[in-house]
Amino acid sequence: MSPRRSGQKLILSGRTLTSLDHSKTLFECRVANNSKVMVLGKRFDPEGDEAFKRVAEVEKRSLEVGKRLAEVAKEAQDIEDGYLAKEHHAQAREDLALALVVAYLGSSSNSTVAASFRL
Repeated sequence: MSPRRSGQKLILSGRTLTSLDHSKTLFECRVANNSKVMVLGKRFDPEGDEAFKRVAEVEKRSLEVGKRLAEVAKEAQDIEDGYLAKEHHAQAREDLALALVVAYLGSSSNSTVAASFRL
C-alpha cells in the first residue's frame, strides 16, 4: 500500500512544505525543472488505525446480521411452504419476531430486551 496523503511529507530545497502550501502552485513553491523533491511517508497500518478498526467491526457485524436474517427468512419460507403444523404457527411467528429483533440488536445478549417484543 502506498502512504496516505495525510501520512506524507514533502521536502523541497531543505524546506518542508506545510498545509499552507497546499493551495499554491508548483511555481509559487519554487519547484522548477530539475528540482529535487523528497517525499517521505509512512505506510498505512490498518491494525494501528482506529477508524479502520471501527469500519472493519461494523462490516463484521453487518455480515453477522445478514446471516441471521437469511436464517430467519428461510424459517419463514419453510412455514409458508407448509413444513409446520398450523397449530404451531403463532408460536413460530413469535419466535421469528424475536429472532429478527435479536438480529437487529446485533447480539443474543440483548434477548431480555427482545423478549418484551411481540407481534
